[in-house]
Amino acid sequence: MNPRVYFIESLTVRSWLVSIWPRLLRDRGSGGSNTARCFYFDASGLALYLVWATAWAAGVQVERLEYKLKDVTDEFGQPIRKRVDGQDLAIAQKQAMRFPSIQSALNGIHDRPRFSPFLAKRVMLTPPPSLHSIRKAIYMVHIASWQVRRMGLQNSPTTLFVERAPWLESVNSIAEGRGIDLTPAARSFNLRRYMRNILPREVANVLLLMRQGRTREAFGLFNKRLFKAQNKIAAKKPAVNANSRQTPAPQYVVAAEFTGQMNLDYPERHSNFFFWQQSRLKGSDIMVTFTAATCPLDESNWNELSRSGMSAVVTYPGASLVAHAPVYSRSSSQARSAGLKLSGIRNGLEKKWLKQQFSEYERLRHFWTDLFHQNDVRVFVTYNKLDAPICAISDAIQSLGGISVNYERSFASFASPDFNASSDVMFNFSQTSVDLEMESGSYTGYQVVTGYLGDHRFPLIKESARSIREDLKNNGSKHIVAFFDENAPDDDRFSLGHGLTRENYSFLLEKVLANDWFGLVLKPKSPTTLHRRLGPVSELLKQAEATGRCFMFHEGGMQAWHPPSAAAFAADIAIHGHLWAGTAGIEAALAGVPTLLMDLEGWKVEPLYGLGLGRVVFEDWDGLWEACSQHWSSADGIPDFGDWGSTLDKLDPFRDGRAAERMGTYIEWLLEGLRSGQDRDTVLANTAERYCAQWGHDKVTHGKFKARQGSQATRGPDLARSS
Repeated sequence: MNPRVYFIESLTVRSWLVSIWPRLLRDRGSGGSNTARCFYFDASGLALYLVWATAWAAGVQVERLEYKLKDVTDEFGQPIRKRVDGQDLAIAQKQAMRFPSIQSALNGIHDRPRFSPFLAKRVMLTPPPSLHSIRKAIYMVHIASWQVRRMGLQNSPTTLFVERAPWLESVNSIAEGRGIDLTPAARSFNLRRYMRNILPREVANVLLLMRQGRTREAFGLFNKRLFKAQNKIAAKKPAVNANSRQTPAPQYVVAAEFTGQMNLDYPERHSNFFFWQQSRLKGSDIMVTFTAATCPLDESNWNELSRSGMSAVVTYPGASLVAHAPVYSRSSSQARSAGLKLSGIRNGLEKKWLKQQFSEYERLRHFWTDLFHQNDVRVFVTYNKLDAPICAISDAIQSLGGISVNYERSFASFASPDFNASSDVMFNFSQTSVDLEMESGSYTGYQVVTGYLGDHRFPLIKESARSIREDLKNNGSKHIVAFFDENAPDDDRFSLGHGLTRENYSFLLEKVLANDWFGLVLKPKSPTTLHRRLGPVSELLKQAEATGRCFMFHEGGMQAWHPPSAAAFAADIAIHGHLWAGTAGIEAALAGVPTLLMDLEGWKVEPLYGLGLGRVVFEDWDGLWEACSQHWSSADGIPDFGDWGSTLDKLDPFRDGRAAERMGTYIEWLLEGLRSGQDRDTVLANTAERYCAQWGHDKVTHGKFKARQGSQATRGPDLARSS
């Protein structure tokens, strides 16, 4: 008889005594094998002592599950990340949203159009390794299945103990398909989460600042005088309903989020306000919102905004390093869940969760409605379409007769709930991107094709790129490669970790040190974290830079300022280290630089493979280096090496350097229509028609999109090179 196999998400004293050990004893008593295997993902020290003392009675061997996500594959040999994000998430989300409890919560709520997508995002999209996450549960199902196959125990009874979470049943069909019994276990106590829930928001902000080492700002919040000054704009004027408005104020403005990239005076760099730089919008037309402690308002940003004439507002004290900055804090916007009618829900955990979500949604909606009204905001612009709060913000601007705008920042080649938008207008690179939005279930009114939104930078950076190239040449470089990496979290069990990053950099840096004719330009996604992510490979980087044949873009903080094309133009060939997130490679190819894609993860179902294995796509560094050497050794090079051909037309139908101008002009027209007193529906329709008249009726799609059914939704677009 095959031994039973058990997997435990979180091994704690409570889960072991209440849920796991009794089950193990029962299974052994019912005639199970005397030698069961038991693996845990995480465990407390006290629980391990308890297990050591009691596991013998259940006849199990308990050990930590050792693995790295980059090694985990499904039954077809493909990495599980795309399987989960492109297929299983949609299955589980659809199942969860059909549950009677969620349907009960949605019934009767007709004046909050985006509460349903808000719930859908909150149900699924908490990234691992967060506890009580459906997404993490799906990952663990596949990891457990992979481990069982690796041990040759596919026919063994397998159980996965997952801490109780709302809508966990939505994962059952996925687990059953892998032959795994998904069993809820007692929840562990999370002190940090408990304290976050009971502490007043102001106290939580102070503790957050102190944890970030910003002691000065933390103590500043205790200054009563400062605190009053920060809150005074909350009482400016009461919120009003859009229907009661008689005449619109002519000073309506556009609010846009700051996420770390200002650069108002440097259009050749990444900027959160690129669309403003390429339009006739004035600085006074823009209000910048600072919402994250990781991207705070500092004196440098404040001075840039002042010079441009833009206004700013900070949505909570932790997002500002400027003492005199206006901070919007409206404690009265703490909404209650009284308006949520729940009937027939017996699961107390799910009922509590639904009330919490509705309360949070209402708090956000009231907060942003009041903020928008106080500051005469009627257009809100953000690239963020992943996070659930965006749904509440979109409803807030709509309640005032305003318009919400999303834009594509990163290219995706497959459909996923991660990628769906919830806005009135969505700017996309191409029809390929629009189709993926549709397949991903976007709740969007108008999809507008603009082309690649960074192509205006191409002519602006060629001179600086030429300077970098000349320096490398002067130091002996005959052939130069540009390399783009992707940032990754530290945890290599639920993300790629830093292993691939170190492998990529190590190979290229050793080539610099071994070949005095080889030059390298590095454009990290997150320069400030690169040395930490590289670990011991960081020493190789220092040695390579010392040769004068390795140049790295260091500026930009957490969000790099310099675009990929700045490195590509300095090189003969550009290389992007990932197929999973191919935006940097796409930019280099659109800039006209031969571009190669490295796939060390095994994404063989990736549509970009259609560009040609061994010509554009490579699966190992030795093969890529050999191909580059052959290309350089021939006078004419390898034909079509790094050439993306007509695929570029599918990624950007314009390719004229005017994408940001089109987006900025569209927003300008929206603002112009609202200022003239037209209602939002009229403004949306007129602006779309105006755009179509100039750029083509095939460039705007209208309608609330719903996900398509069948395999089409998971395979992605056809990006194969046309013959």
